[in-house]
Amino acid sequence: MGRFIETLSERVRVVLGQNPGVMTGPGTNTWLVGTQEPILIDTGSGVPVYEDILRAALEEAALPVPQTVLVTHAHPDHFGGHETLRRISPDAEFHKMPRPAGEEPFDVPFSPIVDGQIFTTDGCTLEVIYTPGHANDHCVFYLREEQAVFTGDLVLGMGTVVIPVEGGDMADYLASLEKLLARDLTWLYPGHGPLVPEGRAKIEEYLAHRRMREAQVLDAVARGLAEPERIVEALYTDVPTVLHPAAEQSVIQHLRKLASEGRVIRRRDGRYEAGRA
Repeated sequence: MGRFIETLSERVRVVLGQNPGVMTGPGTNTWLVGTQEPILIDTGSGVPVYEDILRAALEEAALPVPQTVLVTHAHPDHFGGHETLRRISPDAEFHKMPRPAGEEPFDVPFSPIVDGQIFTTDGCTLEVIYTPGHANDHCVFYLREEQAVFTGDLVLGMGTVVIPVEGGDMADYLASLEKLLARDLTWLYPGHGPLVPEGRAKIEEYLAHRRMREAQVLDAVARGLAEPERIVEALYTDVPTVLHPAAEQSVIQHLRKLASEGRVIRRRDGRYEAGRA
């Protein structure tokens, strides 16, 4: 099981969630943080074999089962494994940023967390940083001892992040990236893909990419491309068509942001035209 479990620092081990796919890459990274009483970050999607691999990771490191589980956000590939955790650790307590009333996708009890809240375990201090944009309950966890961040789906180890139509917000996403730049940063522990060794450079790269896309979307509308799917076809020529529906969600979010700024106008028929701002 070595290829599914990796020690990345004296405090951090990654356990792969066993849910590879077009949108998840090699799968969801779940994290064991601590050397004696581990905190688990995220639960994967609930793939049965993940239970065996997580148990093996705990045994390999001579760690007890986690009693504290931190959740970056409630998308199924990050919180769908809650039942697995209950089997492994029946008394484990889940901690998550709450969504607006009625929007929680899982009927799972959890303790609400807030921006700036601190969780500690042996030699580890994890600070909650609220980072909406990819989801309205998204947060990351800043490991002070390493000046590193468990980024969930704010920043990935490969590719870029989709900003979903439901629960996402492009302006919030960009502000969340900027928020991390205010921190001292070493590396990033992403929700998908490999460790990112130069955290600040990656965040700046993400911001530059989004600004480039925004300029491209604005130019496309000015050229008369009035529908999100047409804009995707024009801009994402280097992206496999199987990913175009995901790209369309991000384009819609760019258009919503531009519309809120008056730079484009959404007509009653749902098409877009250049604004006057």
